[in-house]
Order: sequence, then C-alpha cells, then structure tokens
Amino acid sequence: MCGDRVDDYGTVGQRLGDGRMFWYENGGNWFIIASMDMIAKLWHRFLDLYVTFAYFRQVTVVNEERLPAEGSVIYLGLHRNGALDGAPYRAKLPGAKILIAAQLRKSLVGRLFFSGIEVVRAKDGGDRSGNEAALAECVAVLKGGGKLLLFPEGTSTLGPRHLPFKSGAMRILLAALAERPDVKVVPVGIRYEGATRWQRNVELVVGEWMETGLPAEGTEEEKVDILMERMEASLLAVGINVVDDEYQAMIETIAYVATLGTERGYFESLKALEKEVPAPILAAWQDLQAEREGRRLLFHQGAPLFPMGPRVLYLGLWLLLTPIILVAGLLNVLPLLAGYWLAEKMPDDRNVVSLWRAMGGCGLFLVQAPAVLLGTALMGVWWWGIVYVVISLVGMKLYYRWWKLTVAVHNGFRYPGLREKGLAFREVVLANLKKKD
Repeated sequence: MCGDRVDDYGTVGQRLGDGRMFWYENGGNWFIIASMDMIAKLWHRFLDLYVTFAYFRQVTVVNEERLPAEGSVIYLGLHRNGALDGAPYRAKLPGAKILIAAQLRKSLVGRLFFSGIEVVRAKDGGDRSGNEAALAECVAVLKGGGKLLLFPEGTSTLGPRHLPFKSGAMRILLAALAERPDVKVVPVGIRYEGATRWQRNVELVVGEWMETGLPAEGTEEEKVDILMERMEASLLAVGINVVDDEYQAMIETIAYVATLGTERGYFESLKALEKEVPAPILAAWQDLQAEREGRRLLFHQGAPLFPMGPRVLYLGLWLLLTPIILVAGLLNVLPLLAGYWLAEKMPDDRNVVSLWRAMGGCGLFLVQAPAVLLGTALMGVWWWGIVYVVISLVGMKLYYRWWKLTVAVHNGFRYPGLREKGLAFREVVLANLKKKD
C-alpha cells in the first residue's frame, strides 16, 4: 500500500476527495488516512471476493491468457444470474468499473452490496436525465486508461439464448476511440453449473479481442452498426444459445457428466453440444431417463450419480464428512435459513434466486461470524470463536463434495443394478465428445 507523503493534516484533509490513501506523520508516528471513496472501494472489493468465495465453490477463468495486462479495456459480459453476476466478474477482472442499474443502490442495503456507475434503465422507470453523464463518465474512464465492465443485454436471463444486445456499449466505445484508438474490447461469457444453487462451480470464458478498426468514412450510426455486428459475433463465441429450456437443461446435465473425473471444462462440453447432441449420447440419455420412472433417485446437477469405485469406500468418505457438515450446519442455522427463506419468497424469476440466497445467507454470516469472534473474545474464550469460523469455512467448502457423495452413495446402495448403466452413460458421453473434438 502506498500514498503521497504530506506535511500536515490540513493538506491531507483538502485532498481526501480524490479517492486515494495518504501517509500522515505526527510526532514521528506514521498513520494511513483514506478517503471515504477509497474505503468504499476497498469494502466492495472485499465483498466481491467474499461472495465469490462463500457462495460459489470455485470460479475458473477459461482462456485467462487473453486478459489484457494493461491499457484501456472494455469487458463485454454476458449477463445471466442477476446482480450476482457482478461478484465473480469483478473478482476475476479487478479494477474494472461496472455500469449498473441505479435501482440496485436505492436502499441502504443495496448501497452496501453494489457499486458502480449508475444508469437508469427504461424498464425501471424514473428520471433518466443523468444517464448522459453516466455514459460520459464511462468514456472518461477509458480515455484515462481504465477498464469498464459492460453488460450489453442490459438485464439478465437464465434462458436458452442471450437477450437482444443494446447499442450503448458500442456508443461508449466509439466515443472513446476518438482519443484512445488502442482501446481493447474483450468478450467474456459466464456459465454456472447450477445457477440457482449454493456452492456450485462457475466458469468465466474469455473470448478473442474484438476488432475495433473502422472505416474513415461513414456516419456515426453506420459505425455503431459495424461495431454491433462484431460485438454480437464475439459474444456468441463465449455464450451458449440453444433452441429452448428443455434442450438447455439436457445439455447442462450431459456437460456436467463429461466433467466428472476428467479434465474437460463445463463450457467446453456445453459448446460441443450447442448445435446438436450426437445420436449415441441422445439414445443413451433417453434410455437413462426411462430408468428414472418409479425410482427415488437422487440427482446432482440433474445427473443420477453412482460410485465410480467401491461403494464401501464412498460410504466411508461420506461417514467421515457428514459430522463436519452437520456441525457446520447447526452452527450456522440462521444464515442457512435466511438464505433459504429469501430464495423462496423474494425472487420474481429464476435469475435472481441466487442473488437473494447470497444476500440472506452470505450477508448474515458476514454479521454472525464477527459477532461470535467478538463475543467469545470478550468472554475470554476466543479460541471457541476461531473453532467456529474454521468449522464453518471447512463445512462450506466440503458441502459440494459431501452432497455428491450423498447422491452417489444413496443411488449406489439403493439401486445397485443401475450403477453399470449410469457409468456406461458417462463413457458414451466422453467417447462421443472426444470424436467431436
């Protein structure tokens, strides 16, 4: 951490508004002074990292080498899971300012959770007179060598296709190119293993940089149209667009199965199935679906998992992890119930289920954990607070593995005759995806 050395407190006080930190000396002692703007930035940076850790099992960046090391950058992000998308995006794209809907920051809770350049969307109603200033701020960020994260769809969906792209992002780019022809435009897609579930894997997919060169002749609208065509092609490459929800659900399960015990990526497998499912996989899928009738199978990401190795080994691992999960759950029953209740009662669509679950569960844990640490410290038993935090975090990160074991052990012992068919389906998937590769 660094800052400018200043001679007296008055000088510092006059410079707090620029969002920087300063060193301050008083009697030979040095202090750090930060503006409220800097404190807010640090808070929201922490929150992005915390939510990414606490709500998701793992966030992986595919093609990370394509991320620019420096310079002005526009990240064009596909928008799927409501405002929660911002956490993994910003955690993995540090320094990028995000253009957000002003309605997210209307309440105190919203201002605590969300930050960015505010714009009023047409569908939200309200005064949109400030939008021009917000877009001008975006252009200024790029002219100053900064980074922007923009969602060209303007809103989110977990549906089978992207929503129509708006022209705002390309108008910002066109304005910035007048002074910064070196602006880089990087498309980024996002895919969730289970978009409405806690502790699931996420992949950010970085695409090839978009071409920004334009002909010298032509009107502004003609240039925007050229950029719009390029943007759509770039985002199609990092997204999945299929015919309907049913097809999407099917290939999400098949793609997940392809990742089990392999190095295959989730998005990689989805992309291979985007246009069509190979006939052998489809036949094996339909055969497996027929076996579900009349049976109380458990599923993980839509797949009826079975032990790949000895059932006794899986049972032993399950018995080893279960006490940890139970203790962690009992210690955090309030955050778990808050997340569950909000996810059940508040969403008006699937794309905000996880947002409410995270705000309730992760938000309450962020209050409860420090309270327990402080309370146990005041009572002179601080180590119990440490034990609580450790068990909670270990349980949190083991939950994904434990639930997969629960599904596999239940299915393997209750329906042992289906194990071979379930494992054979995985082999068919892998063999046929390898052929497509």
